[in-house]
Amino acid sequence: MIDGLYVYNMDSHEVKEVDSARLPGKSATDKPDITRVFVDDEGYIWLAALYASKVMKCSYKNGILKTESIHDIFLPLSFAQDRCGTIWVGTYS
Repeated sequence: MIDGLYVYNMDSHEVKEVDSARLPGKSATDKPDITRVFVDDEGYIWLAALYASKVMKCSYKNGILKTESIHDIFLPLSFAQDRCGTIWVGTYS
C-alpha cells in the first residue's frame, strides 16, 4: 500500500484515504509502508509496516486513526488471533 491506507464506508459506498501522517515510515519523509491490516475481536486495527519493522495497534473513530501502541517487530508479515484473544504476528525469518 505504497499510496497509503484507505477505508470503505459501507453506508455511503465511499472510499476515503486515512490520514496516516503519524504512522512510522522508513524515514521521516516517507509514508508508512503498511503491508497488512488486521481487525481484532475488540475492533482494534493492527497495521504491519514491513520495512519500518513496526506493528501498530490502532483505533479508528469518527474518521480518525489513533495509534494506541507501537511495537518493534522485525519484518511483520501476518496476523492471527486465537480464541483466547492473543494476537500472533508472523515475521520473515
